[in-house]
Amino acid sequence: MKRGLQLNIKQGAHAGHTALFDHNPVVIGRDGTCDLVLSDKGVSRRHGRLGWQGGRYFIEDLNSLNGIYVNGRAVKLHWLSHGDSISVGPVTFNFTEAKIPAVVSPPAAPRRLPRRHEGH
Repeated sequence: MKRGLQLNIKQGAHAGHTALFDHNPVVIGRDGTCDLVLSDKGVSRRHGRLGWQGGRYFIEDLNSLNGIYVNGRAVKLHWLSHGDSISVGPVTFNFTEAKIPAVVSPPAAPRRLPRRHEGH
């Protein structure tokens, strides 16, 4: 099994979606080169970075305009725990560590989540 992380998006244009990653680090932002591309206004081009180091996951603000909040508190660098609520601009998601079966696969392309459509 490989170590991975799961982000369950609770608020924002992509609410209801889940993103699963098995690489380190994961860059979040609006720029198409990010690992998780979020189209919400208020998300910086390269907003933050999730990573694994020394046996723990962390999130780091990459000098974003609207900051990163973990469990309601502004952070620059924060060690994460299972279930932490993370806000990246207007997007809120829950962090979960995931165990991913080791499967040979091609390198992952940036993940673009579809927008949630209201009333359709």
